[in-house]
Amino acid sequence: MNQALSSDSVQRRTFVSTLDANMDTYAFQAPSYTPNVLDYTLVVYLHGMGSNYMEPFVTPSEQTIASALTRDIPRVGLLSCSYRKDAAWGSDAAMADIIQNTRQVLQEFPFKSIVVMGTSMGGCVALNFAATAPEDIKQKIIGVVSMEASGDLVQLFKISAHRDIRPAMMIAFGGTPEQIPDVYRRKSFLSNIDGLPTGAKVYILSARADRIVPPELQKAVVEELKKRSVPVQFEEIDGQHRAPAASFYAKGLNFVLGK
Repeated sequence: MNQALSSDSVQRRTFVSTLDANMDTYAFQAPSYTPNVLDYTLVVYLHGMGSNYMEPFVTPSEQTIASALTRDIPRVGLLSCSYRKDAAWGSDAAMADIIQNTRQVLQEFPFKSIVVMGTSMGGCVALNFAATAPEDIKQKIIGVVSMEASGDLVQLFKISAHRDIRPAMMIAFGGTPEQIPDVYRRKSFLSNIDGLPTGAKVYILSARADRIVPPELQKAVVEELKKRSVPVQFEEIDGQHRAPAASFYAKGLNFVLGK
């Protein structure tokens, strides 16, 4: 069932997971359609812990991520996944839902390329999804926009100052890094970095006073990307851990699109 949100172009869609028949929801905003144009881009957005699939349509309040992305780039569609509620951390079930949602949208609209985007937890999952997605999706991925995230979930587990992150990750993955190290490695982008699609670009944003996902974790991702000659743009801003201004998401999207 599809339900319109703030406008006719934004829909809230319920679906039944093909993995386990779990019912969930995602939001989709179609791009402005132009006949005979084939270079549409799908942004797959993944929300932060404690938030939900409505995040890009309501955050930040002064200008939303969705409005910033589509204002100057009308051929962009936006898929925002729930991926197993507010603290899934890229579990196998969450990844299965992201894949299902993405494939459904791709069947409906002729998207030529995909940019994976996320904030905090979503930024971690966005990086790893780009490197581990099935080939039919990965071949369309041209870039990642990752805000205040980590490519190493073991290190994040150890050093984050947020008291809820460790319990949430333990629930999502089924234990601590000491108990199930292989799972944490498999869910960490830096373990899968060589699976990033050839030619993909990556935009990384870091908040200098971030104690929840400290800047050193973003810098470690940038360092490894540069070692592999992956085109990367790294940006630091003042402040603590929070969704940055929407203009940074648009800036990241423009970078990976080569604009």
